Amino acid sequence: MARRTTKSASTREDILQAAIQIFALHGFECAKIAEIARQAGVQHPLVSYYFTDKEALWDAVIDQVWGEFGKSFINVAAEFQGIDPQQQLRMLYRRYVLFSARHPEIHRLVANESFSPGPRLDRLVERHYAPFQGAILHMINNSSRKDNPPDPLHIMVMMNGAVLAFIAGAPLIQRVHGFDPTEQSRALAMADGVIDAIIKGIS
Repeated sequence: MARRTTKSASTREDILQAAIQIFALHGFECAKIAEIARQAGVQHPLVSYYFTDKEALWDAVIDQVWGEFGKSFINVAAEFQGIDPQQQLRMLYRRYVLFSARHPEIHRLVANESFSPGPRLDRLVERHYAPFQGAILHMINNSSRKDNPPDPLHIMVMMNGAVLAFIAGAPLIQRVHGFDPTEQSRALAMADGVIDAIIKGIS
């Protein structure tokens, strides 16, 4: 019984991992359950056995990806105790960029839904995206040392845009500039460059 349970969990995880890649690559509308099944190495009916329909599979994908994202920040409050707010912002952004470099699909999933807003985007924003963006806005506000600082929302958009262009757009960067932007040292250099510019602007 234990072996069967383990195999079942493994099969479900294989389907999820395949779905993450296919949804990120093709978007929800163009993603095919048959292709997800092939990539997972399972029969087509097994996908429906574990996930009632395509929407349920997409929801599971988003919860999986953002669940992993959340784990990267689980101890942030304790780590930030006694640290200057601008340094906190740098640490948070570096961690954000490094996670993104390891999991560029997270931004491709968000971007795909952003281009065709609807109920899926609403669920993504409510469950996962808005809370994280709210935390970033709060940290930007705390980091500002100007009487009339730039709009924190504009700063946050620049930070997100840099990740989207550099990490989610890795294939383009690689072809144009000849290096892999998801490699750790490259990702950290980008993060520090962006934060240096932002801190200069709000200090």
